[in-house]
Formats: sequence, structure tokens, C-alpha cells
Amino acid sequence: MVRIGAVKLPASKKKLSELGQRLASETLLPGDQELYVALLDTYDRVQQATRTVIEGVDWGPLLSGPLDVTGRTKTLDTLVQKLRRSPATKLPYVRDIAGVRVVGDFPLVVQTALATRLLTAFDEPDGVLIDRVAQPVSGYRAIHIVVRIDGIPVEVQIRTRLQHVWAEIYERVADRWGRQIRYGDPPDPEPLPREDGLTRQEIVGFLQRLSLEEIAECERAGILSFAVSEALRPGSVGAAVRPVLGLESDLEKLAEDRLTEWRTTSSEVVDRVQEVGAALEDTLLKVGELLDEEEPDHEIASSLEGP
Repeated sequence: MVRIGAVKLPASKKKLSELGQRLASETLLPGDQELYVALLDTYDRVQQATRTVIEGVDWGPLLSGPLDVTGRTKTLDTLVQKLRRSPATKLPYVRDIAGVRVVGDFPLVVQTALATRLLTAFDEPDGVLIDRVAQPVSGYRAIHIVVRIDGIPVEVQIRTRLQHVWAEIYERVADRWGRQIRYGDPPDPEPLPREDGLTRQEIVGFLQRLSLEEIAECERAGILSFAVSEALRPGSVGAAVRPVLGLESDLEKLAEDRLTEWRTTSSEVVDRVQEVGAALEDTLLKVGELLDEEEPDHEIASSLEGP
């Protein structure tokens, strides 16, 4: 847990639990609105502090490119839905009221390493790690960790670029066709048949298969791409990877023709993974364009949360 000594909840957990019950049942009392606003202000400061810690981490050789780090506090609509969906979870114990998202161009092995490194950075070596890459929910794949600022929980989502683009598109579909699709339930009934003849359920199923099959396979191939690239570099990672690929652990002992062969292989693997990734991202963006052509069934609530 990181302590900054400047953040505390605006009321006792008992009072906040009672506030959550009234929010869920729409039976607000005088002063509840002000308490809710104060609570959001607290969580907003917590997520900002979390971003500051993440942005100050020295990743060393773990990353070759920048990370996109963004934060949010849960909207009232999504918070109320969560309280109603899980009535046993009281408001002060909802761990993703404050959320931070980390997105980058990295392979799955680095995604896991990032999560572990962040838990260490927040002094949470035994902290909560939810691996939705290993156990996806309705197609959603990412790694979540829960860290604490002055004892207040913050959920950090760690996504590869493809996982992020997919999640953004699926979130937009959920906003239009019913957020229950994020938990395995069917979309809302269709007001009119689509011109292309597809049903909402078919489109939702297509997106889920795209994540669980095509994107997952592309990212697994990305592990090989990463391994081959690292094998041709000096350093401890390359030394560990080379024997796995059947190469001399000492890079200097590799014959020049062998190095040339592996450099060609590395380039081909990297190019192919990048091509497949770009094609998948293009497919997702086209789905987004189709959504833009539709009139939304209800007001779209902006949300950064994952299942």
C-alpha cells in the first residue's frame, strides 16, 4: 500500500454502506448527493495518485515503447448497476470506483511482468491479481490488479493494444444493446431487423470469438515474436531464451550464418504478427464504424471499466 497521507473517505464505512443501499434503491435522503460528490472527489484524487506512481516506475529493459496511462472514477449509472447486481458488496468495498488503465504494445509475457512489477511498486507483493487473459469473461481479456492508496482500493487494468481496442468496441456495443452482454446474457431485443440480416446476438458472438480465438492466437504468436527478437540481443533475457530456441546461450559463439538465418526468421515472425494484429484492429474499427451509423437505443454512458 502506498501512503500519501492526504486522502481519506468522507464518512465512516458504515455510513457509506448505507449510502450505497439508498443509491441502489433510489431512496436518497437530504445530504446524500453532497456525500456522494465528496466520495467521488476522494476516489478521483486516489486515481490521480495511482497514475503518478505508475508514471514514475522505472521499467528498465521490460518495455521498448511508451505506456498510455489513463484514469477515471465510476459513473453513477455503472456504480448503481454494480450495487444492484452484487447487493452483498457494500459501497466502500467496491474496488473499482477508482480505476486506472495501462495500455501498450507489449507481448503477453510482458503484460504479466508489468502486473507483478506494479504490485511491487505499490508495496502489494501479495495483492489481488485477476487474470482475464487466462480466464476471459464474455470475450474480455486483460489483467487487473488491485492496489491501495492510503487504504483506499484502486483497480488497475493492464491491456495490450488489441485487448484495449476490442474492449472499447465491446463496451460501445454494451452501451447500445445492453450492458448485460458483459456478463454472458443476450443483448436487448432488436427494434427492427438489420439491413445486413445479422442479429445482435450474432454480432456479439462474432466479437467474442474474435477476442477468444483470433486475437488470442495473434498474441500467443507475439510471444514467439518476442522470444526470437530477444534471442538476438545481448543481455540476460536473450541468454535465457536462446537455449529454448536451440541456440548457443552465448551470443558471441553463434556462427555468422546462423545469426543471419535467425535474423531473417525474427524479421519474418515480427512482420507477420504485426500484419495480423493490424488486420484484427482494422476489423474492430470497422465494427465501430457500423455502430456509429446506428442511432443509439439510449444515452451512452462513458465508462472505462472492464468485467
